[in-house]
Amino acid sequence: MKDKKELPKLTWEVFMENVERQDAAFEKHPAKEVYAKVLNELAKM
Repeated sequence: MKDKKELPKLTWEVFMENVERQDAAFEKHPAKEVYAKVLNELAKM
């Protein structure tokens, strides 16, 4: 299991790519503003 150190970096890079892809898709999503409002309300609690 000496490759274990390399795994988190790879996983993290894939994760960040997925996040960026989702963000790009979300920019075009009509519910984006509603979602942002909900997140803001949750943040205030």
